[in-house]
Amino acid sequence: MIPWMKVSQSSASGSFDNLQVGSIFACVAWGLTIHVLYGIINLMASLILRIERPALKTLVVLASQKSLTVAVTVLAFLPFSSDQQGLIALPIVMIHLAVLVIDSVIVVRWNIWDQGKQSAEQQDGNALQCNGVLITEQELNEATASSYTHTSAQQFESTI
Repeated sequence: MIPWMKVSQSSASGSFDNLQVGSIFACVAWGLTIHVLYGIINLMASLILRIERPALKTLVVLASQKSLTVAVTVLAFLPFSSDQQGLIALPIVMIHLAVLVIDSVIVVRWNIWDQGKQSAEQQDGNALQCNGVLITEQELNEATASSYTHTSAQQFESTI
């Protein structure tokens, strides 16, 4: 509500008269570029930390978002007149809306990609689902072999 009040005050005072549409879209493009870079950084950090898939998605999407309320609060403390603050608030609001739209598209595409990947593994017949986690036949064989080797070593040691 407050961002729109600032924008309305600027509009009423004529601050938007000399505004070019291209400059607003340039600001939105920079904001989206920063958002995508934060998302990539968060994704790489999450993959390095080996965070589980559902938490990884949440962390990547939410940690790369910037809050509209925080941006407007910071803007209020900057040494600009009320008209200038309203002029600056317009790209902030547009960036926030664009980020929400882009993130919703990313989340839907990511879920579709994960579901396709899971269904392909299940169709191969080489995957077993346990507690919502898909385990491939190769992973199961490796775990079984490791367990068998460990158990055999314990039995050998107990007989000595």
